[in-house]
Amino acid sequence: ELLSKGFFIKLPNWLLEKNKPVSLDEILKAFPDWTDMYPKYAMIYFPEIVQWDKQTYFNIRCISIPDDILDKLKKLINELTNNKLGYTNIYIIYKKARILFDDFLTENNIDNENKLYQLLKFALTDDSMIFTKPHILKGRKDIADYSTENLIYEVIGEKDIISKSWLKTTVYSYYGERNSSLSLAFHKVLKN
Repeated sequence: ELLSKGFFIKLPNWLLEKNKPVSLDEILKAFPDWTDMYPKYAMIYFPEIVQWDKQTYFNIRCISIPDDILDKLKKLINELTNNKLGYTNIYIIYKKARILFDDFLTENNIDNENKLYQLLKFALTDDSMIFTKPHILKGRKDIADYSTENLIYEVIGEKDIISKSWLKTTVYSYYGERNSSLSLAFHKVLKN
């Protein structure tokens, strides 16, 4: 039973009782025979366990999303993915959510893109969305994993000749200009 789902069942329940993010040190004190890898193993079995901050874990079920907020978040994501690629990412969503749902985000200590991503990935479990951090795709069940490079290649499509400036402008229109992974992906793609 060691490292089985049954072995780790106590962590999501314990985190739910704590009703707040808990440090790795606190977890190891509560479960003295555990190693620092065990919470990560537990995350494999229980998607409601998320890494909230560095060395901090949280049961995402502790956040209750009011139906009206959830509906508005779904509507926002549908609007943002209403493009040729069915694509958006958490950076764009977070920026808009900060404006539209600031009180909700502040009340729930959702102060960065990662935390909102974790919440959305857990809350929006219908089959129409694919979450491959930081990317979010709608209606793309054919994709198991998606990278920034994939986005660039999809933008290029079947075009034989493109300009670097057209490519950057077009990719920025989907991705936004925030993130070093975009620069890295451009470098890899343009090198090929």
